[in-house]
Amino acid sequence: MPARGAGCRRARDLLLLAAARAWALLSGRPMVLPEDVQAVFPSVAGHRLAGGARAGALQAQAMLRTVALP
Repeated sequence: MPARGAGCRRARDLLLLAAARAWALLSGRPMVLPEDVQAVFPSVAGHRLAGGARAGALQAQAMLRTVALP
C-alpha cells in the first residue's frame, strides 16, 4: 500500500488558494494574507495526512505552528 502524504499537486494548490481567497473575502478583505492560508490549510490538506480527516487536521495545525508568518 503506498504511503499517504501531502505531496505537492497543482490542483490542491489551486484549491488552497481558492479557499484562502474565499476566507479573505468573508473576512472583508479583497486580498489574501498568510493568515488566510493558515486558516484554511487544515481543512484543505488535513485529509491527506495519516490518520483520517480529523487527525490530519490536527497534524496540519501542528505543522503550521512551526512555520513563522512573513
